[in-house]
Amino acid sequence: DPVLFLQADLTVDDEAARVLMQVTGSEASRRFPEIHLGLPIDTSLMLVVLSVRSPEMVPEFLRRNALVLELEGYGPAERKSLLVERLWPAALRRCGLTTKQFRLEEPLLSWLVEERAREAGVLELNKLCQQLARRLARRKASGKRAFALTLSTARACLGDALPALRSGAAVGVVSQVVLVPSGAEVVEAAAF
Repeated sequence: DPVLFLQADLTVDDEAARVLMQVTGSEASRRFPEIHLGLPIDTSLMLVVLSVRSPEMVPEFLRRNALVLELEGYGPAERKSLLVERLWPAALRRCGLTTKQFRLEEPLLSWLVEERAREAGVLELNKLCQQLARRLARRKASGKRAFALTLSTARACLGDALPALRSGAAVGVVSQVVLVPSGAEVVEAAAF
């Protein structure tokens, strides 16, 4: 059977939400119109799978008839293994570098997995690998002296997990930690 992949933000993309509402609606699914030939298609046995970071991202009209399965993310040991075996070598290859030149060792591995990218998945970890590999490639291409990839050099390239809150901020300005689905950010806001 054909599989349709739809990548859309259903909270913003009205057309994608309308199509999914038509397909998943109980009565309408028996006579969903195919757009090219205009023939009705029975979609009552169709399975719709949505992959989201949070169930709140699924529109209410889809949640009503949905069976929600929450899958556990990777544990620290699995994330370390993915980092060493796949993410890091791929990031280095994209930048023309090899794992022989730059190996990830403890305590850098633990810092990346447990402190810097604390999500259950590997999206942020992958972004960090790519950012670090680009920095290493830029340094190598500039002809600067080589350096070992250590925790301190990685921290200098990537920064700490959560920036420190500003001390001595101006009157009426506060630093706040804002939690978002992908982690946390420090923002400054006016205080009233």
